[in-house]
Amino acid sequence: MNSKDPPIDPTELSLKQGFDFHNSGLFDQARKIYESILRVDPNQFDALQLLGNLEYQTKNHQKALKLLTDAIHIDSSVAAVHNNRGNVLKELNFLEEALLSYETAIKLKSDYPQAHLNYANLLKEIDLKEEALVYYNKAISFKNNYSEAYSNRGVLLAELNQFSEAKESYNCAIEYNTNNAEAYSNRGNLLIKLNQLEEALRDYAQAIQINPLYVEAYINQGLAYQSLNYLDKALLSFEKALAIDPNHADAHLNRALALLSLGNFKDGLPEYEWRWKSKGLIKKEKERIFNQPLWLGGENLVNKTILLWSEQGLGDCIQFSRYATLVKKQGAKVLLEVPKQLLTIMQKLEGVDFVFELGEVSQDFDFQCPLMSLPLALKTDLRSIPHLGRYLKSSVQKTEQWKQRIGDKNKPR
Repeated sequence: MNSKDPPIDPTELSLKQGFDFHNSGLFDQARKIYESILRVDPNQFDALQLLGNLEYQTKNHQKALKLLTDAIHIDSSVAAVHNNRGNVLKELNFLEEALLSYETAIKLKSDYPQAHLNYANLLKEIDLKEEALVYYNKAISFKNNYSEAYSNRGVLLAELNQFSEAKESYNCAIEYNTNNAEAYSNRGNLLIKLNQLEEALRDYAQAIQINPLYVEAYINQGLAYQSLNYLDKALLSFEKALAIDPNHADAHLNRALALLSLGNFKDGLPEYEWRWKSKGLIKKEKERIFNQPLWLGGENLVNKTILLWSEQGLGDCIQFSRYATLVKKQGAKVLLEVPKQLLTIMQKLEGVDFVFELGEVSQDFDFQCPLMSLPLALKTDLRSIPHLGRYLKSSVQKTEQWKQRIGDKNKPR
């Protein structure tokens, strides 16, 4: 070493080594180096923010939040730290705070494409779609070849029913990064909407070729096969998704629907219980929490009271309410909760002792069961689907009112 060279700062040397490990995916080694630096100097800014990023990448979100917040207390002028803190806050579901972090990052660095993209993603998530589109466009204006931004903008444009613009955005995403598996899968989803199923399947196959562990692409592929009525191929796609992620609720749910379409109630009905964990099927506002246990056929109902309750649409309630008669035959007192629109027509349903508006039950009960779990509870197969004939009857008064309006019935209508 030349005697005139400045001495090497051991902290900088250690940081570089830690960063090299970090960049190479050797997170444990990187973590040890960052932590050793912070033991000597708890306020070392770079070690704090780098360790914060590492903890975010390894899903230790509470640790990541503290480290990045500590870094900001030392130096609040670095846009990237605010952006990364926003990512952590989003994962922790502190969405308002995440928005503020992204906004701060953008104020500090107005041409920061990644912060604009993250801000747009969160605006889209909280259903501020028009605002999100503005920030996707800004991200792209600052980075013309930003494949991820084009892909995510395509998703938003599709949601806004701007299909041709969405397709063009996906095409740009793929042009700028031919290995963007998500862009292929997203374009496939758009092609499904456009009823171009074979083209969609080609995009899903390309996404899977790029990333053989891409669970959502397998699910989307399965849905395309389902639309084409290739149910065996659909099942295979869902099973490949579950081989990668055995607890993926949407893969289980779609597998259930394919099995039920094939008449395989034995395997399909238990799978259908995954709907409660699915992001799409059951809305949060329809989730119910009871102190009383769920009845799925295991307990004796003689001299017990059970609440049956509607969970999805009006049509599903009408279809599955006929199972109430079979529950009644098990010796139970049956309470039924239905949407307000169906209160009158359900009053005379055979097998039901009392009918209530959804969420308004006023009697004690021992067990509860959502209507669409009754086929599982009652071990339904193709031969035992209840066929009760005409099981819902309108009141004489309603029938007369409609007769006056639309005349006598002389054929089915």
